[in-house]
Amino acid sequence: MTKNIGMELLRDLSALASHASDGIFDRRKMSYGYEAYMDHVRFTERQVAAGLRRLEKSGFVEVERGSRRIRSMIITEQGLKRVFEEHIRNEKGRYLLGRYCQVAFDIPEADRDVRRKIRRLLKTAGFKKSQRSIWVTTNKIHKLLSRYFKKYYPEFEITVSLCRVVEYST
Repeated sequence: MTKNIGMELLRDLSALASHASDGIFDRRKMSYGYEAYMDHVRFTERQVAAGLRRLEKSGFVEVERGSRRIRSMIITEQGLKRVFEEHIRNEKGRYLLGRYCQVAFDIPEADRDVRRKIRRLLKTAGFKKSQRSIWVTTNKIHKLLSRYFKKYYPEFEITVSLCRVVEYST
């Protein structure tokens, strides 16, 4: 239960950072007062504290404490990436009939862990493997994925395309 509360807290903090989706990351603007946050949250203080401990241990949030109380919370770049991945996984929009999103990537064997992470993300986002490194889905997700790969994996060749099925008559 605490894990879900932690992700809710992380989503709340990232929603407060309206500029996070623009790709701008300024730590001073990502700090939120704990007291102000507790006024708007629907969890108990104990649940929030447990969720923050878990997020802090995972490296998603840094908590600033003063005199045994939490003063502020700062979302980290790793935390923003995690929220971005959650948005990709939870995208439920569909394309019109005959359209689909295709992701193709060519990642060297030396970066096997990156390949594995990308495959896992695509699988949980509803993609199906078409070929070895080509994945397709009917989920309306190509813009979100393009931004994600451009921001977090710019050094790799990853192509996200919006495609449509064309029938040829002979």
